[in-house]
Amino acid sequence: MEKVLFILIVILAASCDKEVRLASIDVVPTIEAYVGYQTTLEVSHTPAEAIAPNLFHYKSSDKNVATVNDNGVVVCHQPGTCKITVATADKRFSTQCTVVVE
Repeated sequence: MEKVLFILIVILAASCDKEVRLASIDVVPTIEAYVGYQTTLEVSHTPAEAIAPNLFHYKSSDKNVATVNDNGVVVCHQPGTCKITVATADKRFSTQCTVVVE
């Protein structure tokens, strides 16, 4: 009986994967573009094996210069500079990208 219990404990311990916690998110630091340019921000995270959220919130500091939608698509509208902030849904992690439109 003790042998069976030991085997069950070993099997359970082996099947329990430790969750790797997210440490940070990141995007390209700067986008230099022209009016009408459009691109999608790719969000990376560390450590690479961490479970990343599938939902991010995006916000432009100046919607006259560039806007960003819920999917991270940035559209440049007029010359100027703004910052796009990307945050996890729980707001624990965030990062910024500077957009310079000429």
